[in-house]
Amino acid sequence: MNVIRNTDTSQVKSDILCTIAGAGDYDADVRNLGSSVFNIGDRFQSHAGKTRFLYQYIDYIKWFKENPYDVIHIHGSHAFDNAIAAKAALDVGQGSVISHSHTNNGVHRVLNAVGALYLRKAPIVRLACSCQAGEWLYGKPDCFEVVQNGVDVSHFSYSHEDRSRCRASLGLSENVKVIAHTGRLVEVKNQAFLLDVLRALANDSQSEWALLLIGEGGDEGMLHEKARSLGIENNVKFLGLCNDVSPFLSAADIYAMPSLHEGLPLAAVEAQASGLATFISGGMSPETKLLPTTEVLALDLGADAWARAIKSASLCAPSEADRAQAADGVRAAGFDIEKTVERLQSIYCQEAQHK
Repeated sequence: MNVIRNTDTSQVKSDILCTIAGAGDYDADVRNLGSSVFNIGDRFQSHAGKTRFLYQYIDYIKWFKENPYDVIHIHGSHAFDNAIAAKAALDVGQGSVISHSHTNNGVHRVLNAVGALYLRKAPIVRLACSCQAGEWLYGKPDCFEVVQNGVDVSHFSYSHEDRSRCRASLGLSENVKVIAHTGRLVEVKNQAFLLDVLRALANDSQSEWALLLIGEGGDEGMLHEKARSLGIENNVKFLGLCNDVSPFLSAADIYAMPSLHEGLPLAAVEAQASGLATFISGGMSPETKLLPTTEVLALDLGADAWARAIKSASLCAPSEADRAQAADGVRAAGFDIEKTVERLQSIYCQEAQHK
């Protein structure tokens, strides 16, 4: 979405093929930007058993034959899934094929290794959001290019007005210490751990703490129940899917992302652009740490250790001026969306010419 929003449509028009059943959160936004969304998820996800990959390959073959494109850009987190799509596109003589990795770990490691072997040898362009993500999807460190997950840095720059307005709308005074987290409410994002951190803070601090969970997903019911069982339900605000998280980041004092594994998450880049003291797990790529105010903590240290680190950071919070300058640091690190789009457009145009 960040790329589509910032692409020069006179050079590149991007459509989306989705293989997950049901409407996507951004379908309407995509269409408003002049792109199309095609969904084959119902049929694609209906295949089961040992032959499901064959039938998914056939689904891709059929779709690619009926819908020719200059470039097929595959975004995936598992090499075997990417390999199925890449082989289908190549077999029907589609345009150039790009495989893109967005995570650094996952399930079915043996199957991933099989897919990685194919992707390394196939005549495709190999991209990744980080070095670890590239090694996960392709198996070796020297066969892919890292393209940074850029964001609209200026948009996420700290705003005093947004902070005051957002806190007022949430009923949070300036005395409340606010932790923000953005992401799907699913196991890999590990929000349950954050609830343990919040309980430790609430039990061992004279300050009042609040946690903003921005996102939705299958774990939401479990997280509500856990918050109640820990006695912190009044300290947690489930905000659902938000089209613009920047005001919530300005309203927060701390950002925490204890994911089990990630590639290089955009959400952490956005938080750093907002000048937040940011805590990330060791399960994501080291390149995620862009600024000195970001700290990497191992999950096996436990929730109490995370709580102590967060409490310490809250006692020496950056000034508003320092928060406003953080966007320049993220931009200098190469994570402005303009650079990302410039590189991707260059790849698209170059590949289209070679078709």
